[in-house]
Amino acid sequence: MKLDWLCAEKATAVSLGCAGLMLADGGLIAGGAIAGAGLLGLWNNARRADGVNSKKVLAEARAALLADYASWAEGRDLLEADLIAADQAMERHLLDCVPPVAELARTTFHTDEFPTHAALLVADRLADKNPIFSETHSSRSPVAREFALLVMKSALNKAKEQPPFLQRLTQEIVLLLPQYLVRIESAVKAADEGSQQRDAATKAMLQQIIASLQQSAAAQGVSADKLRMLAMRIVAKVEDEGEAERALSAAIDELLKLRAEAERGTNFGDEVDEAIRRIFAKVEANDLDGAGRQGAEEYRRLAEQMGELQAAQASLAETNLSVARMAFNPEAMAHWAVQQRKLAEGVAVLSLDQLRHERDEWYETALRHGQRLEMEVAIHLAQRSVAEAATAPERAMCENDLGNALKAQGERSGGAAGLALLARAVSAYEAALEVRTRAEIPANWAMTQNNLGNALQVQGQRSGGAAGLALLARAVSAYEAALEVYTRAEIPANWAMTQENIAGARAARGDLSAGAAQLTHWHSAEAAVLRALEVYDPVNMPYDHGTATTLLADIRGKIAGLG
Repeated sequence: MKLDWLCAEKATAVSLGCAGLMLADGGLIAGGAIAGAGLLGLWNNARRADGVNSKKVLAEARAALLADYASWAEGRDLLEADLIAADQAMERHLLDCVPPVAELARTTFHTDEFPTHAALLVADRLADKNPIFSETHSSRSPVAREFALLVMKSALNKAKEQPPFLQRLTQEIVLLLPQYLVRIESAVKAADEGSQQRDAATKAMLQQIIASLQQSAAAQGVSADKLRMLAMRIVAKVEDEGEAERALSAAIDELLKLRAEAERGTNFGDEVDEAIRRIFAKVEANDLDGAGRQGAEEYRRLAEQMGELQAAQASLAETNLSVARMAFNPEAMAHWAVQQRKLAEGVAVLSLDQLRHERDEWYETALRHGQRLEMEVAIHLAQRSVAEAATAPERAMCENDLGNALKAQGERSGGAAGLALLARAVSAYEAALEVRTRAEIPANWAMTQNNLGNALQVQGQRSGGAAGLALLARAVSAYEAALEVYTRAEIPANWAMTQENIAGARAARGDLSAGAAQLTHWHSAEAAVLRALEVYDPVNMPYDHGTATTLLADIRGKIAGLG
């Protein structure tokens, strides 16, 4: 059966665009940004600069693809309608479904020989676009899927014959291997237990999380020494037993994966193998800090050798971020997160908005998952934002960001460390309020007053005694200041929220007081929460209504207890 493929030109563009486009755009760009003709045009322009006869090379590539098709179709019972449908669908969707070279490199870590897994990845993406490419499309043999696999295998095999593509693929693998090998293999460097004084609770948690995972870890070949070494570093940074156990379980999973991938080896030459040896030497020595330094050196070296190729830098930055994460080093994580953001944005220096956006992502992730490490990264990024703010309003905005991160970390931290974080949050909010005045920026001023009140309230409840009463009084004052802007008439939801906050602070003052003063504070808290409930509609605002109702019941229970 002979078909004049519609998709042949785009398949040819895939086979040669992988190599050629890196000269023009730093990598294969798939999707709506470039259609088939545009892709071929970019390739032509890039290769013309090298004196290559692009028309000849393109013709040879297309002929090879058609020859592969003829060999595949010979002797098969194929319906022309099936192939035409597949051809037309691929003509529309192929370029949207081909991953960039960096992602193609990741497919080489699967057991399938390259490019088998890469072709399967494209076929699966085509199936998302059109069900005829799915394995279960009909009772007949899935001709469209087999056709797509043929096209992609042919295209990528042809691409491997192009030295620029093979070199680029090898470079990507070099950059990916460290993150697979270093991420956990040596999650900690050996620690001298005698030099680390742990209290009884920490030691008990260490023993508990080791005991909970020791049997399964041993069954998978993880030694007791390695398990303990991983656990000690985690326990040194994590206070919650559940979080520590989850972190240790994740570390074991990564360790097993990295060992398996390290033993598999590669088929991509000495450069890849040498990269493995350089990184794995640090891994075997359990020198995580050394691995981090090696990663930074590899980053600088490859940036020079490859002309600061964005994909190479991004991959190595990801590796270094993984190393920093395993070392529980939030400052280093913040540094590499900034490097990743620079590469993603295509800039040498991040703007303040870009830096704050990076901070916001870490902050939101930390809030969702309750992880201390992510919040520490957000704190470091917020501190960097404060330092880089060019104007007083920008600095005030960043101080408010910093206060939010410090307050969140303080709330989830106990003892003196938690109080210190809350005190730092209060200082950050107060610094913001030196610029955010009611007269000039009333909305931001009210928001920061409310944030300040929240931090002071938690700090006061934790402190207790006379100091706690004084902090709670300051919290009430901050909330009442916010009400100068958050009026019921203009911003009823914020007005009700602040009334509920006042109720919480006044109830806490009652908890720390005695006698008539205690009852006075609780009655004031009751009045404030009742005002909030005038706005909190149970139908339209069920969550707010529920929390306020619960607070009211608690306050009334305390008042009744005095009776």
